[in-house]
Amino acid sequence: MKKLAYFILIMAIIAAVDHPVINNFYDNTIGQFKMFAREGIKTAKNPGAGRVFRTMEKHFDTYNKQEIEMIDKLTKNNQDVLAFRKTYCINGDFNPVIYGAHLQQFCAVIEDNKTQLNIIVK
Repeated sequence: MKKLAYFILIMAIIAAVDHPVINNFYDNTIGQFKMFAREGIKTAKNPGAGRVFRTMEKHFDTYNKQEIEMIDKLTKNNQDVLAFRKTYCINGDFNPVIYGAHLQQFCAVIEDNKTQLNIIVK
């Protein structure tokens, strides 16, 4: 318990000090905690959407910023991914953000995780 109190105290001091090196360290550390918590929440409530995001994350180096933002927004819950699948993968409607090979890849990942997407967690 003492170690936790010391850790909290040190993080509070680091947060209060206004130095570029310390601010960069603090932002990176807090960013990692937030990302870890976000992924845990996303996976627990929407296992299929979380799995689709983690699979697509491996390919983000070839995607532009708008495509990544759209995929991130879509993979918040299973229903949004399934709606995207129906509109753009099955019906073939044009998506102005994700199209071509990237759309085909995203649709393939969605198809691979279709079983997990249809699970409704209450």
